[in-house]
Amino acid sequence: MGNQNRFTTQTRRIRKNNTFIILAAGAGRRMACYGPKCLLTYQNETVLDYQIKTIRNFDLNAEIIVVAGFHARRIIGKMDHRIRIIENVRYDETNSVESLRLALNACIPGNVYVIHGDIIFSPAALSPKKEECWVFVDDCGRIPKTEVGAVSVDGSVTNLSYGLKQGWGQIAYITYEHFEDAKKILSIIDKNSSTFEFINKMIKRGVKFVPYKNNKCVLKEIGSIKDLE
Repeated sequence: MGNQNRFTTQTRRIRKNNTFIILAAGAGRRMACYGPKCLLTYQNETVLDYQIKTIRNFDLNAEIIVVAGFHARRIIGKMDHRIRIIENVRYDETNSVESLRLALNACIPGNVYVIHGDIIFSPAALSPKKEECWVFVDDCGRIPKTEVGAVSVDGSVTNLSYGLKQGWGQIAYITYEHFEDAKKILSIIDKNSSTFEFINKMIKRGVKFVPYKNNKCVLKEIGSIKDLE
């Protein structure tokens, strides 16, 4: 058991209003570099450094948790003392929900932003509205149609799935009121599930997610080296 959390840093017992979870455990096999996408270079810094800087610009006092897996030691070596690191040692046999489960179990209850480690975004992509759970949706073609999209009806997201016109920006927000709901679902959902399947489970359990759009913000998914130019 000791080996399973060898890279997990201790929880700081200072209540933070916002916790940002960056899911960066994947291997990035579709990229020619075959390494963590979060360590690729974007504007003279790693994607992960760029994400952290963006989060700090949005909320200077935010708690940030990075879940590493593939090449975890390399990711850990890039981090400073203000960032908490959790290692998903089963990254190669699980999916993003296991990384999210590990992170939420290490969180002090509060508002949680869930962000995939392979997207570039600006602070404006992080809605300041905190009253409801939300997912970032894109209808200007910034997310490829081959990726996960979202259906929204009457101001509520009803389903996330592939092949939809409206893209999902791989950012979601869960309010403090639904923190425990999220933990319960993550404790029973198949560990091979993806983040969007977890959100669908929450929606089916009655948790309302509203769509958040911002067509002026930076939003880019890293699918190839060209996306970093």
